[in-house]
Amino acid sequence: MPLSTLNDLYFSQSALAIFNKCRRRFKYRYLDGLYWPAEWGMNEEVKKDLKQGKLFHLLAERYYSETMGETVLNSNQLLQSWLNRLKSFAAAKNVVSAEQELRFQKE
Repeated sequence: MPLSTLNDLYFSQSALAIFNKCRRRFKYRYLDGLYWPAEWGMNEEVKKDLKQGKLFHLLAERYYSETMGETVLNSNQLLQSWLNRLKSFAAAKNVVSAEQELRFQKE
């Protein structure tokens, strides 16, 4: 759905990356509201990286959720090392959610 005004738009990390890479794509996606399958034009390495990122976000969500318990990764040493770094950087004490949204709005 297209935006009614530019005031409705906020710049996520993804939106900023698309804006820097291709302003026409940014316009189609964020101003005109056009969507297309994410896998179009992606090579296998990018798909693999995205899959790893999604798995890490799932692990982070499980780590910060008191009801899910701790997840052990025996088969993926890279994800395990990322999770260990997360634990040392931001322990799961008094955390409301696994991800925090940050927004900055400027006229």
